[in-house]
Formats: sequence, C-alpha cells, structure tokens
Amino acid sequence: MRGEEWQDKKMVQQNQFKRIGWNALWVIALIIVFIPISGESIWMGESLTLYAGGQQSLGDALQSMDEVTWTKQYMPGYTTYIWLWEKIWGDGEWMVRLSNWPCLALLLISVYFLPFSRWQKGILLVTYTLHPFIWTHMDEAKPTMMLLCCAGIALHGFIMYFYGKGRIQNIGRFLLVVGVLVGVATHTLFALTGVSLLFLWAW
Repeated sequence: MRGEEWQDKKMVQQNQFKRIGWNALWVIALIIVFIPISGESIWMGESLTLYAGGQQSLGDALQSMDEVTWTKQYMPGYTTYIWLWEKIWGDGEWMVRLSNWPCLALLLISVYFLPFSRWQKGILLVTYTLHPFIWTHMDEAKPTMMLLCCAGIALHGFIMYFYGKGRIQNIGRFLLVVGVLVGVATHTLFALTGVSLLFLWAW
C-alpha cells in the first residue's frame, strides 16, 4: 500500500515538474523575442509611423493618413495603436519598435490553447520565436508584425473552433473574430483574408 502511495506521489510530482517546465518554455519564448529589437536609427520606411505617433491628438494622427498617397491611408487601426503607444512609452527608436512585442506575445500565448500535442505546439512555438522573418520585422516600426499576428491568431482561432471541444472551442471563436476585426482595423486590405475566414467560420 505504501509503495502504491509513493508511486502516486512521485507521479504527481513529475506532472508538476512537467507543467512548470512547459509553462517556463512560454516565458522563455516571450523573453527571446526581445532580442531582435534594436535602437538603431529610424529608416525612411518607419518615419511615417513616428510622424503619425508624434501628432498632438488622435484626430491629427488619423488625419495625417490623408497626407500620403500610398498604404498608410489604409492603416487606421495601426495609426491609432502607435499613437497611443508613443503617448504612453515615448518615441525612442527601441521603444517604438517594442510596440511589436505585445502583438507577438498574444500570438505565442494563443499557441498554448491549440488542440495539438505538446510536441506540435512546441515546434510551432519555436518556429514563431526563432524564424528569421519574425526577427526581421520585430525590428521595424511598421504594421507588418501586427498584421501577421492578427492573421496567426485568427487562424489559431479557426483551428480551435473546428477541432477543439468545450472551452477551447469557445476560445477559438473569440480569437477568430477578434483576430479578423483587429486585423481589418489595422489595415483595411486585411479584409480580403478576414472575410474568407469569417465565411468559413459561419459555414
């Protein structure tokens, strides 16, 4: 009897260690993605971001979209986000590029709830954390990372809704809708992807 109790206790401890190690993997990933962010001088492609964020009011920031004739006109959500970010955290090079981190953090956290095995989720987490494309765009004050993360979150939600059960399915529905709506607000051309995902979800 004592032997069985000892084995049960040992199994519980092993499961606790595995759970702690599994959760620690996510914390490590969230720290690693800070590495590619640099304080190098802002380059021309990022200057429009700083210009919008440097406006005195949100109305001025949104109105600044009319002063250019290319893709910035389609970025009301990102313009609003970067304006709020700069007002809270400042407009230094490193801090402005750090605005990409919350978006990627939410994408990584959404991996945790996918109805996959731990190995599958671990591989996906490592891919997101260490992929050169991610590292390149983490160091740019542009909407690319936000759009990528919205697409990823919406896709994860789609998978959870169709392949998950119970609470996971409900979380998937929420992530799909939020990912699409925030993505469309970030850049209106995201609607081309968003409408397709919402259609599949409704179907």
